[in-house]
Amino acid sequence: MSLVVYSHDRDVDPGEGQIVVYNQAYFEYLQTEEGSSRGSYDDQARERPRRSSIPDDFFVQGYYQRFFKQVGVVGTGSRAVVYKVKHMLLENDLGTFALKKICIGDDMHWLYRCLKEVKLLNRLTEESSHLITYNHVWLERCPVESLILTQDDGSPANLDIPTTMPYMFILQQFCCGGNLDDVIQYQVFNKISGKETRLERKKKLMNAKKLRKGLTTYQIVSIAKDINTGLRQLHSLRIIHRDLKPSNCLLLEQFDPTDTKNFPKCVIGDFGESQLYGQLRDATGSTGTLEFVAPELTTGAQFSFKSDIYAFGMILYFVIFGQLPFGSKDMSVIKREINQLSLNPDSMRDLHESLDLVPVHPALFDLVCEMLNHTPSLRPDLASISYRLDTILESVTTSINNENTQKNSENKHKVGFASLYALQIAVTLTVLNHSDWHWWKYTVIFITGLAYNHNRNNSAGNRNLLIILIASVLISAISIW
Repeated sequence: MSLVVYSHDRDVDPGEGQIVVYNQAYFEYLQTEEGSSRGSYDDQARERPRRSSIPDDFFVQGYYQRFFKQVGVVGTGSRAVVYKVKHMLLENDLGTFALKKICIGDDMHWLYRCLKEVKLLNRLTEESSHLITYNHVWLERCPVESLILTQDDGSPANLDIPTTMPYMFILQQFCCGGNLDDVIQYQVFNKISGKETRLERKKKLMNAKKLRKGLTTYQIVSIAKDINTGLRQLHSLRIIHRDLKPSNCLLLEQFDPTDTKNFPKCVIGDFGESQLYGQLRDATGSTGTLEFVAPELTTGAQFSFKSDIYAFGMILYFVIFGQLPFGSKDMSVIKREINQLSLNPDSMRDLHESLDLVPVHPALFDLVCEMLNHTPSLRPDLASISYRLDTILESVTTSINNENTQKNSENKHKVGFASLYALQIAVTLTVLNHSDWHWWKYTVIFITGLAYNHNRNNSAGNRNLLIILIASVLISAISIW
């Protein structure tokens, strides 16, 4: 018999000889109770003595129910569920927060392990403007939320399942814009999530045909600068994130598809897998999402600041293209593709053009390629990335200003021509109205000028000529009478 973990929001059928458990922490707790071995963790946790249970005076029973109102589910993971909650006191709304609820098992070892994230969050200061902020943590015993299925022969599993389990509650900043992964996939590139109504799906398909997909250089640079600032703040505290990916980049505001210059502020969250620099950890376990794992980690190297840079580069690739450079969903195949991945700016430009995306500054492709270099030492540091992003932004701004200046110059030239032409017509009219020419012969002059300016897309000149034309016709008609 084996135990297999699945997220509780998925419908799955157990395989032969398997029990499906819908909670990773609870699953690992059951493994401990059965005497199963666990993977390696940090040295301090490994050396701590085990206790059979967490002391009762550690718990604050009823605190969540008394002071919080659950609004909805923000997200679910293998070890926790994140809720949107309102902090209430005497029926007064004290603010909206994100509440991470983790089943830790009745084991001090797991309590120490989960407190690691809280300790890291506590190191973040108010100056860490691009990192999720931490507010409070407490423990409560809650009803078990895991679901255990029977064995493959239909008989119940012989497991002593308690009715309540210790849960850790971590109260932190709520980001109303959701996460970068969902926004890029479902709002920027209009992919179908399966949660849309029929009308919403139809609207998405219609918009996909009308609008050009992708973000502008301004928006991509905005995302990159926010993540870069967050990583610099994190690394300055000697913390390696280890699980940097779009779903862990949270937006403080809602994304506006009509605004092509701005993008909501992005902050980095989820420090459950983070570690202090120099702390030895198992680099090839289940930590992180494989698609964002640097190549050296697949061969046993330790996590480093440079491995965070690689993940950052893969995020930018995803933001630019709306997809990752891997063709398979099989983990073993993806691992091979990671080690074989070879990108160059020219191939990225060709792919970008073939997808008919919103044009972006080509220097972005060069930067991403450098960040995804297989040799960690050749990846740029965060200070260099910041400088490159500023240079790209300055280049785009200068280019747009030059275009606007040129257009204004052309418009002035066109208006000047229209005014000169109108003056010439006025003089010509004065002469012709005292001759034997008929009015319809010289109105052709005005129509010619009008057509000329129309072709040059100069509305101001067209209006001037139109006024002169109408006035000329009236003057000609009066002179004939």
